[in-house]
Amino acid sequence: MKKIRNYLASVIIIALVFAGCSKEENPGTVISDDNMASISFATVLNDLTNRAQLDKAHVSGFPLCSDAIPSYVIVTITGEGYDGPENLEISVSPNPGDYDNDGEAEYFTLESDDLELPEGTYILTDFAVYDSGDNLIWVAPKDGSTLANYVDDALPTIINLSAGTKKYVDVEVLCYDKRMVNEYGYLFFELETNVALDFCFFANYCDENGRHFTAMYSVNIWYGTDSNGAVLYSGVSPEGQQTDAGEYFTEPVCFALPMPADGVEDDENYLYYEVSLMPWDGNYATPPTIVESGMLSLDDIEANFDGDDDVDYEHIRFGCDDEDGPQ
Repeated sequence: MKKIRNYLASVIIIALVFAGCSKEENPGTVISDDNMASISFATVLNDLTNRAQLDKAHVSGFPLCSDAIPSYVIVTITGEGYDGPENLEISVSPNPGDYDNDGEAEYFTLESDDLELPEGTYILTDFAVYDSGDNLIWVAPKDGSTLANYVDDALPTIINLSAGTKKYVDVEVLCYDKRMVNEYGYLFFELETNVALDFCFFANYCDENGRHFTAMYSVNIWYGTDSNGAVLYSGVSPEGQQTDAGEYFTEPVCFALPMPADGVEDDENYLYYEVSLMPWDGNYATPPTIVESGMLSLDDIEANFDGDDDVDYEHIRFGCDDEDGPQ
């Protein structure tokens, strides 16, 4: 695992620089088909230590940066002329150089046939950079996110392509820190793709008379040991159903959970959840407010595995005397 360093009182931004040139400016960038254009990328690491004007009030810390070397990028591009994969992977050249004489090394992406496109307007909506171990190291924040305040031009980026040219577009990215996963503007599982663990909940409710009902409930899950962690899921509930005989039932609600970070022991808690009892008209009268909470370790999650393919659910029993809580 790469040694992590914290750039105190600073933010590290990697600017992926795309400089545009036309046929007249640089004949070497003209492509053979005059009806087509192409896109390539270059990366520049900028230290913004002296940008004291940055507003830090909305961020609980700065992203941690690693010494990892970029290996490839995954981008999402939309536009009428683009027919490549939804998530396009592009390799990064292993030979960086200071091509603009600014004292910083640039990593260039290799050419991609998927980025040879007809003239037109395209939109870059997602941009992530990975090392050779498939670890996410840099992310371009999206407009409206907390970390968008730390770049000059957050995604999405509009790209106008003219026929016969190779286009370079500026994209600023920040070091990726899993602790701040929700602050880049992406859904958690758009960035944390190494998800391998299933975990399910099911719940019953006992009223004041001790009668048991299938419960309606809402689940929140955080990456961390309390509700200050990164939100993984918020307000997820089962679908309330009825049999032909009018009996109320639900299926368990299941979640894909991330593996613990490197260095976290199997018996060490790294996830926190809250399960809240919800009303269910027709099934039971308005219930009291009951919230069951708990933490999960890898051992806890794997304890519910039943063979290679099945997962037992965590059984929550709201108001059921000594049976309250997770089972």
